[in-house]
Amino acid sequence: HISASSHSKMPLIQRVDPSLLNLENFVSYTDSDAKDFHEQRKVAIMKKYGPKIRKLYGHCWTTKYYVAFVALTQLWISTWVVNQKWWVFLLVAWIFGGTLTHILTLAIHEVTHFLAFKKPLYNWALAYLADLPIPAATCVSFKLYHRDHHNMMGVEDVDTDIATFNEAQLMKGRFQKLIFVLFNSLIYSLRPVFTMPKPLTKELAVNWIVQLAFNAVWIHLFGWKTMLYFGVSLFLGLGLNPLAGHFISEHFVSHPSQDTYSYYGPLNYIAFNVGYHTEHHDFPNIPGSRLPELKRIAPEFYDNRFYYDSWSGVVWNYIMTDGFGLFNRKKVPSNHCTLKMRSVCHSSGVKSKKEE
Repeated sequence: HISASSHSKMPLIQRVDPSLLNLENFVSYTDSDAKDFHEQRKVAIMKKYGPKIRKLYGHCWTTKYYVAFVALTQLWISTWVVNQKWWVFLLVAWIFGGTLTHILTLAIHEVTHFLAFKKPLYNWALAYLADLPIPAATCVSFKLYHRDHHNMMGVEDVDTDIATFNEAQLMKGRFQKLIFVLFNSLIYSLRPVFTMPKPLTKELAVNWIVQLAFNAVWIHLFGWKTMLYFGVSLFLGLGLNPLAGHFISEHFVSHPSQDTYSYYGPLNYIAFNVGYHTEHHDFPNIPGSRLPELKRIAPEFYDNRFYYDSWSGVVWNYIMTDGFGLFNRKKVPSNHCTLKMRSVCHSSGVKSKKEE
C-alpha cells in the first residue's frame, strides 16, 4: 500500500468487515442505506456548493489527445511485436499491450459519457478509435449496459455488473477466484449477453461493421498475429493487471455502510481518475480530470468514506481473503422495492409494490 497521509481523515480499507464474510447470498439494501445513495449525496452537495460544482461540468480537452496516443501506440506495437520471439511477444502483450488495452477500455468509459467533446458525434468517433485495438466491437454495447449500471445500480436482473447467483456460488474458493480474475474479460463481456441481451440496433450493427472491416484490413496489411496480440493484450490487461483492481474495488462490499468505494492511488493518473468512483457516480457528467477537484470542494461528503490506495492489493485481498467473493455486492430485487427505498427504485425506473 502507498502512504495514505494525504487522506489521514479517511478510513483506509485494510480488511473486509467480518460480518461480510462467507455470505450465502448477495447483500441486501436496507432502509438505512438511503442516506448513502448517490442521488441523495449529489442533491446535498449541489445545495451547498452548486455554483462551484457546475463549473466542473463539461468535456476535458486533453482527453482526445491521450486516447489517440494510446490507441495509435497499441496499433504500432502490434505491427512490431509480431516479428519478435514468442517470449518477447507475451511479455510485451502483458506489460505494455495489456496496460494500453485496459486504458482504452477506460477511455471508452470516459468518452461514452460524452466527456471528450461537446458534440456526441465526435465522442463516438473517438470511442470507435479506442475500440479498434481491442479488437471486438464494444463501445456501443458498453454504453447501453453502463447506462443501466448508473441508472439502475444494484437492481437485480438489470445491473449486469453484478454476477449471477450461480457465478457467485461457483467462484468461492481461492483457485476459483483466481480463475475469475484471469478470465474477467470474457465473463464481464459475456454475462450481459446471456442475462440481459439487448436488441440488435443500427448503432450496434455499425459498430461491428466498422470493427470487422478494420480487423480485415489490419490482417491483410500486417498478418493475423496482430489480432492474436490484440486478443492476448485484452485477456491479460483485464485479468492479472494492476488496473483490473478497479473491477473489484468499485462496488464489492467490504463494509456494510457502503456500496461504492473510491481508490486514491497513483494509477489514477493513467486511468482517467476512474478510481474516484464514488465521485463519478455522484456526478457522471464531470470528466475524470476534474473529479479530484470535486472531492476538494466537498471534502465533508467524501473524507469519511472507506477507500482503497492499491489496486494490486485489492486483487490480492480478493483472492486470498477466504469468504470474500462475488456475493459481496449489494442488490435489490427488481420487483421488491420498499417505499423507503424510493430513491434507488426511482433512479432505476422500478416501481415499488405500493406504487404498482
